[in-house]
Order: sequence, then structure tokens, then C-alpha cells
Amino acid sequence: MANIVLNTKTYSGNGVVNGIASYTERSAGVAGGFSPLTMSVSLPSGDKAKSRAHVKIGMPIVATEASECACPGATLRRADADLNVRMDPTLSLAERTDFALRLKDLVASSEFQAMLISLQQPAG
Repeated sequence: MANIVLNTKTYSGNGVVNGIASYTERSAGVAGGFSPLTMSVSLPSGDKAKSRAHVKIGMPIVATEASECACPGATLRRADADLNVRMDPTLSLAERTDFALRLKDLVASSEFQAMLISLQQPAG
């Protein structure tokens, strides 16, 4: 299982259990600060069932030194994302590729970045 690098952070593969691939980024040094990433794909079992791709990522922020509010390793804050993608089973490879590239560009867009970084509503 290959590692995944996201914004210079390396997520090491933990394996696949029940069809879910899991990865962990451990640079915080304490378990409470580890960043989990899971990914899975479910294929349809019927003609009208949709394929699903599911990604979850968490980013805990932990105390690095003792303070009156927290001990080292205590979780201070957290960000989580849960991306659930459904696709019609009749989409062609070209159509799935087009959709994947649109999602990539969406996440890289200034509007999406401003939503997360500046908590700014897109102008529309």
C-alpha cells in the first residue's frame, strides 16, 4: 500500500479492512494528534444502483505544551471532511475522468479555498 502525501504531510497506509483503505499521518507524535484518512469504493449490484466513492479525513490539533487549559497531547480543535460521491453505473471512462477532473479543479478553485480558509461565502 503506497503512502499518500497531502500538503507535505505523509499518510502511511494501514491496510484494507472490509473494503476500506485506511491511512494515518503521525507527525504530531501523539495518538490524539494523528490525522486519519479512509477511502473506499462500492460497486453497484443492480442496474440502477450507483457506484459510490467515500473519503473521510480528520485533522486534530493537539496541545504541544502544558497550559492551564490543556496537557500536551490533548485535542484542542478538529477539522473533518466527509466526501461521498455517487456515480451512475453507465458513466463511461471518459465521463468519470471528466467528473474527477472537475472535482480536482473545484477543490483547487479560489472560491472553494476561500470557503475553508476565510470562511467566505462564494459570490455565486
